[in-house]
Amino acid sequence: MKKETRTVVYDDEITCYLRPLHEMVITGNPDFGKEENLLFLISELVQKYGQPFESCVPECPQEIEKACEFIQQHFNERFTFGAEQRQIPKLNV
Repeated sequence: MKKETRTVVYDDEITCYLRPLHEMVITGNPDFGKEENLLFLISELVQKYGQPFESCVPECPQEIEKACEFIQQHFNERFTFGAEQRQIPKLNV
C-alpha cells in the first residue's frame, strides 16, 4: 500500500534536486549522485534565499565579542546545554 504524500515544496527548481535526493536516501542508495544532488540543492537554496553576510549581522557587537571570548576560552572543554545556561548570565547576552 502506497503512503499518501503531499507537496511541501512548491519550487520546481528545488524539487528537481530534492525529490531524487530523498529517494536515494530512503532506498539507501550509496551512489555518488546523492552527494551531487545535495550540493546542487544547497547551491540552489543559497542562490535563491541567501543574503550578503553584512546584511544579516545583528547590531550587537559587544555581545558577539563576549560570546566569541567565551567560546575561545572554553574551546577544549566538554560542553553541555546545562553548562551553557550557567554561563549565559555571565555574558550578559
